[in-house]
Amino acid sequence: MKNVKTLGIQFVIKSSKVNKRGLSPLVARVTVNGKRIEISANKVISRPEWDFGKGRVKGINPESRFANRYQDYMRSRILECYQELFIEKRILPLKQ
Repeated sequence: MKNVKTLGIQFVIKSSKVNKRGLSPLVARVTVNGKRIEISANKVISRPEWDFGKGRVKGINPESRFANRYQDYMRSRILECYQELFIEKRILPLKQ
């Protein structure tokens, strides 16, 4: 079990990068074998709308649903890419 590859995907808002309207950028934090990168989702979320426990946007309004669906899409694309690279036995070039 020495060559076990681990993958983690979390969505977080960057509270340190709040814009003038009080919105924070949404990023996907991808961790592979302990090395982490952040991928911008090109979306901004207000802090009160963000559920920190679930890593999703609160509410059922159209904007919240769209943001959560987009997160699901990003997660599935990241998993697809990881699986393709894993099958091809290619090294994932992650920088810390």
